[in-house]
Amino acid sequence: MALINCPNCKATISDKAKACPKCGYTLTTKIETIYTTQQTQQSTNKSICSKWLFTVLAILIIGCGIGYLIYTAPFALNEKDSDKIGNNISNDSMAEAGQSLNKTHEIGISKAECAYHLPPSKIATYTADNLIDGNIKTAWAVNLDSPIYDCDALFGPIFTINCHTVSEVEIVNGYGKDEASFFNNTRAAWITIYREDYMVEELPNESDIIYRGKLKDTVEPQSLVVSPHFDNSKPTNKIGLIFSTKNNDGYYFGRKWKDLCISEFKVYGN
Repeated sequence: MALINCPNCKATISDKAKACPKCGYTLTTKIETIYTTQQTQQSTNKSICSKWLFTVLAILIIGCGIGYLIYTAPFALNEKDSDKIGNNISNDSMAEAGQSLNKTHEIGISKAECAYHLPPSKIATYTADNLIDGNIKTAWAVNLDSPIYDCDALFGPIFTINCHTVSEVEIVNGYGKDEASFFNNTRAAWITIYREDYMVEELPNESDIIYRGKLKDTVEPQSLVVSPHFDNSKPTNKIGLIFSTKNNDGYYFGRKWKDLCISEFKVYGN
């Protein structure tokens, strides 16, 4: 048994009823037509819903496929192209690394010497070779109250190297043994770093000055860029240091001693 709507009053009744129990409408001649009509309408509605559902699913699937292609297209390189690009990147990186290496690397210093320095103590020496031992806890030191200080320029250590082009120098100012040693001793506030090879006068020419300027009051290594006036077309075999009192505040004086200290010195170039 199925339920249908009365054509007269729309009440829900059995399809087997001969008349509507609510309004008395006779259904014998119309029941088959009504039932058939309602069944057809239901089938039609189901068919429409199925078509819409299929259409929506199809649109979603197609949309996902297009989205995937758009997203992956920029990366969809074939194996040959990938290898070619990878090789180019690798070659370019190696070339850049080679150029960087050619531009600058640490130049070995074979000798550091200076005629004057503090006499050795029971625990340390203060000669110029301490500047190239790779240890900031050792230092070259000289007392600024000694007779050598009776001038405007104090010529310091000389370094022997074999360098075609100087790109920068690095210096560790002061005595890096510990914090107390650093502040108790004197540090340089102004320095001139020069090429000693072609010295014919008392002071170096401008074209032989590698760096001239201030130093920071820190135990951290300081990288000093070569002066644009320095003539790098000539080889450099000897580099010297000058500490000057002509400039205001030429030194950071120690809390206890006027012992000027420098811990390390390095040269970069090729």
